[in-house]
Amino acid sequence: MQSSVEKIFAGGDSVNSTADAISAIADGFKAIKGIEKYLLK
Repeated sequence: MQSSVEKIFAGGDSVNSTADAISAIADGFKAIKGIEKYLLK
């Protein structure tokens, strides 16, 4: 969920056209995993 800008992560409506709460929550979870990976490298 990392954007083209190294320190920017995105989820929800900005990256997923489904526009429902379940998808936004799932995107948030994926973003958290990506942020953890980024911070622990």
